[in-house]
Parts: sequence; C-alpha cells; structure tokens
Amino acid sequence: MEFGRIWRIAKTPVILLSLLLLVGLSGWWGYNAMTAPMPPPYVAPCVERPLPDGVLKSDMVQVRVHNASTKRGKAAEVSQQLKRQGFTVRGVGNADENQEKSVIKGYAKDAPEVELVLAQFNGFEVEADGRRDRSVEIIIGQNYDSMIGEAPRELSTGAQTICLPATPTPAAA
Repeated sequence: MEFGRIWRIAKTPVILLSLLLLVGLSGWWGYNAMTAPMPPPYVAPCVERPLPDGVLKSDMVQVRVHNASTKRGKAAEVSQQLKRQGFTVRGVGNADENQEKSVIKGYAKDAPEVELVLAQFNGFEVEADGRRDRSVEIIIGQNYDSMIGEAPRELSTGAQTICLPATPTPAAA
C-alpha cells in the first residue's frame, strides 16, 4: 500500500481525534478557570496626610459599621452617632454572623485612628489586621450598650503626618 492511500483512509479519524483532544483540553482549561477562587478586591493603600499641630480629628477617620447582634438597626444607630461626632461613615450593614463581643478592627491596636474610634465606646475589643487603607471597622456585638456621651473628637499624636484612606471621589462615594 502506498502512503497516499493510507493517509486518505486515516486522515478523517486523525483530524477528528485531534479536534476532540483540542475540545477536551479547552473544556478542562475553562472549567479550571471558572472554579478558581476570585482574587481579593483591590484596596487602595493609605495616603500620607499632614496633621496640623499633630492632632487627628474625627472627620479624617473613615469607618464602616456592621451589626453582629440580634438587635435590629444597631449599625444604623451607631453610624448616625459617629456622624454627629464628625467621623466619615463609608458603610453600614449586617455582619456575616452574630457574635457576643463588640470589636474594632484596624491597622494596629495602637494606630491613632483606631484609638480615636475606641475612645467612643466602652467594652470594645481591638483587633489589628494590618489593613492597607487604614480605615476602621466597627462590629456591634450582643454586648453593645451605648456610645460614650462626651467622647473626644480629636486625638493628639505628636506626629506631623498620618497615613489615612484616600479621600474618595464623589462618583466612588
């Protein structure tokens, strides 16, 4: 048998098997791409800002408030009180799970923005999570009672600058 005749007979099955292999590899790649975990959302790093007289004011601090208690409306109530104190509230909502303890999460336990927010409450724990944007997250737990009535609106740091979240543009706010 000559090669040309063998190729004419085998050509169709070889091409079909090659296409089947290509479709199978494409399906495998697509499945792996679809089931891969999503990358975390981008978080803009903090921006160095001047601190006039070394004093951090509440209007420079951005907070998010989450209700992790069974009491309805606590996050909204706390966010309104924080706004009256001058804080910039960037988000209000419910936490994923209920919890007993109230927590303040921020860059570090001794970060000025965390200390100023902590001064607004009694009985809150602080968790440092090293967040890049230096925002503060307040989680209202079952043990939350109320905010401190005459809490400070500023904190003396002695520093000339502080790294705080970038001020969002009106479209992003």
